[in-house]
Amino acid sequence: MKSKSKEHRISRYGIIALTAILFMLTALPLVASADEPPVYTDDDLSDVALNEVTVMDDLPAPITSNRIGTFRGFDYEFWSELGDGVTQMQLTGPGTFTCSWEDARNILFRTGKKLGSVMSYKEYGDVTIDYQATHNIQRGSVSYLTAYGWTQRPLMEWYIVEKRGSYMPGRIHVGTAEIDGSIYDIRIDTRVNQPSIEGNRTFAQIYSIRRNHRIEGVITVSDHFKAWEALGLDVSGRLYEVSMCIEGYNSSGNGSITKHILKIGDTVYGELPPPDPKLVAFIESLYQNIQGREPDSGGLEFWVRALQSGTHTGASTSGFFFFSDEYIARNRTDEEFINDLYNTCMGRDADDGGMDYWLSQMAQGASRKLVLNAFLTGPEFAERCAEFGVEVGRYTDNLEFADMSLSITRFIFRCYDVFLDRIADRVGLNNWTGHLINKVLTPTEVAREFVFSEEFEGFEYDDEEFLDAMYQGMMGREPDEGGYNHWMSILNDNPGPAGRQLVFNGFAQSEEWKAIVADFGL
Repeated sequence: MKSKSKEHRISRYGIIALTAILFMLTALPLVASADEPPVYTDDDLSDVALNEVTVMDDLPAPITSNRIGTFRGFDYEFWSELGDGVTQMQLTGPGTFTCSWEDARNILFRTGKKLGSVMSYKEYGDVTIDYQATHNIQRGSVSYLTAYGWTQRPLMEWYIVEKRGSYMPGRIHVGTAEIDGSIYDIRIDTRVNQPSIEGNRTFAQIYSIRRNHRIEGVITVSDHFKAWEALGLDVSGRLYEVSMCIEGYNSSGNGSITKHILKIGDTVYGELPPPDPKLVAFIESLYQNIQGREPDSGGLEFWVRALQSGTHTGASTSGFFFFSDEYIARNRTDEEFINDLYNTCMGRDADDGGMDYWLSQMAQGASRKLVLNAFLTGPEFAERCAEFGVEVGRYTDNLEFADMSLSITRFIFRCYDVFLDRIADRVGLNNWTGHLINKVLTPTEVAREFVFSEEFEGFEYDDEEFLDAMYQGMMGREPDEGGYNHWMSILNDNPGPAGRQLVFNGFAQSEEWKAIVADFGL
């Protein structure tokens, strides 16, 4: 397919002079300065082999070390030259991600398509990237928001820099081109015996550097290749990759690609179909039930697109609405909050029994996030999501351990009540629920920690009082005479902590204690 012509103006130097410049660059020794980022290489990884490709269906955990893979139709790559600094990449949807880096020598975050070096840019036809991004440099001068890729046969690394720090890459300026509403300075460099996608090689670098920076728009990649070719640069190689990239070198910063629609010839990656009316209705219900208003057009479009792309799910979207500044500013009472949950997650007002139950849980210390998470993981919310064609997903934003599992948190509430005779404090609640969630301790081991804690021992119970506490805590009842006499004889025969350990072990093996634990689903 032939490329459609685009209007662009090229300021060119003589081809003979340019050939001489390229020859001289090839002969130059490469000395990397403190401001000059070395070339990215697909072969120079410190920890993870690049052929270890990961394919994921759900939003993955943040990436903090070298990795490549595919995610929702796009190839992605996280590459750090030294693996230094504090760095992170979070994939958020088809071709989209957030990233941050602090004190990293050289790092690239990118998503796009790796095409396998089959055809030249001309054979693909038009290549465009419709994008939106953020790009913030907090320290240093070298960072790019850029379209990025490689060709092979001949080997060439290319950049279309949309926004940068003060550092100007490319040692030789060879001309300019007006493309996509801006003048781009075209600069070149040559890397001699440096790492590349083919190992250590000598290869050209071509940069188009936009004069008026931007963070959104359409990059007509194929027009840049035409401009480079018109200046006598060799762009005949087979296209290996087309990506959107955020690069940092000896710097700190953060950024994101929030929209990424890549068109290569007739194939479009990342473009979403028209919104499903069911998704629109679901988001409208969140605005009505949680914010108490009709949606604004911008918010409606954003959240529907987030559901379409898989960036958010029913649970994560509902959670963001409930803990948005707008909802918090409504100052809803606990009763109003619970009724909002019923309407949002179940499509109905709260019944009296349900309202009383959840109010009692909150009175005992259950946080709003814990109650919300219980609703979002319940069967009625799953049925409601299915009705609207929405993936249920999970809500995990800033959840503490005490907010993650109602059954585990209720078990810890009970331990505080029956063993320490008080309501759980938030720090202790998070500590003990975390031990159970992470399976560091079993429920019985947690109970043991309570019974032999300094706080429990501070009650200075005599043996009779200790036995009463064991019956209430481990069996949930008053002692029977036969059992009471049995355990008292053990305490008499084994005075002090040793006897009380024997008694606790006996209660912990009882069917009544096992039934209590089972009642909490543990």
